[in-house]
Amino acid sequence: MGRVLAIVSQKGGVGKTTTAINLAVAMARRGVKTLLVDVDPQGSVRYGLGMLAPHYRFGVSDFRTTRQESVSSLTQACS
Repeated sequence: MGRVLAIVSQKGGVGKTTTAINLAVAMARRGVKTLLVDVDPQGSVRYGLGMLAPHYRFGVSDFRTTRQESVSSLTQACS
């Protein structure tokens, strides 16, 4: 069974995103299967991972606020 590591704080600007990105990259480089999930509507993790292209603009908040019929089109646009 996998493990979950969460980086959380209500305070902004304390390095949560940077810490999460660096930990995920370090674990992935060691061969650990890693899934990095950014639930912040700003979606800053994508910038830290170099995903700057316009086709990467959908995030978790889009899936939460989108009707079920549109989820498949969002998934196809992101892949």
